[in-house]
Amino acid sequence: MSTVTTVTGGITNATAPSTLAGAILKNTSLVDSTKLNGNAIVNATVGGVYALSTVSGGAVIASDNTAPVTLIGGAGNNQLLVANDKAGTILQAGTGTNQTIVGGAGGQLLGTSTVAGGSATILGGSGADTVVAAAGNNVLTAGEGNNLIGLVGGNNQVFAAGNDTVIAGGGNATIGAGTGNAVINVVGGSNLVIGGAGNSTIASAAGNNTLFGGSGNTTIAGGGGNDLLIGSTSKTGNAVLGGFAGNDTLIGGVGNDTLFGGEGNDVFVFSTVFGGGKHVIGDFKAGTDLIAVQGYGLSAAQVAAKVTVTGGSSIISLSDGTQITVAGVSNLTASNFAV
Repeated sequence: MSTVTTVTGGITNATAPSTLAGAILKNTSLVDSTKLNGNAIVNATVGGVYALSTVSGGAVIASDNTAPVTLIGGAGNNQLLVANDKAGTILQAGTGTNQTIVGGAGGQLLGTSTVAGGSATILGGSGADTVVAAAGNNVLTAGEGNNLIGLVGGNNQVFAAGNDTVIAGGGNATIGAGTGNAVINVVGGSNLVIGGAGNSTIASAAGNNTLFGGSGNTTIAGGGGNDLLIGSTSKTGNAVLGGFAGNDTLIGGVGNDTLFGGEGNDVFVFSTVFGGGKHVIGDFKAGTDLIAVQGYGLSAAQVAAKVTVTGGSSIISLSDGTQITVAGVSNLTASNFAV
């Protein structure tokens, strides 16, 4: 069984040979003992378990250790945990507030405990990290590697930079994809998810979620809740939106989007806010679904008058270049539109 080193106070081994740890320990605004009130700065150079207790302003930094270490935050506030380049290192925030976890170049396990009440800022390193937010209100920024991020509870903010996989299982999260090809699965909670510049896949299994496409090519799938799905936010991106179960609202974006409502009473929205795209509604159900045309100053009857039929599908052309093709439907009337 590993020995647990409990850090309770004092300045210990405040010179670290690694570049990252050294830079932090030499930062007088952080390490100055007068500002830390004499609390702990520890450089964990050997394998083992290092746990901060109730000290505030304490830090545990893993530097050039030959074996993985486990760093555990405590109940104190403003604590700092920093990993090195050793794969397998584990960093776990405690129950205090304003705790910061920084990953290194190796693949680390970064996260929070299941005890509610803490809050942490977690910064992934350049390795392939596993980040788990079990409780608390946390800010998680994935690093350069291909990371796995799991949200079990709490209200979290997540920034997925690379080809990351994010699983939101509980809590209410705000999740943003970056330039990589992210896969984001929402299986619980009410979340806001925003696609990035890469080709993202966003799926919701439960909860009432708001799911945005990004500037890349995004695939968005709603689940059993009443979801809001919004297409691409840039002309460089094309989105595929699928509402599936629930009464969903699907909004065509700036790019060329394909929209499927699925089951339930769905509303397809096309607005001057996201105008100019060429969109296809793939499964419009007359009498159940509605097409909302907003911001153009048109009545439902005027929108219906703009419909032309080609090859058994209805095409609606609007003043800003937006074009809506309702596939397989040739008998649209004013009752099918909302304004």
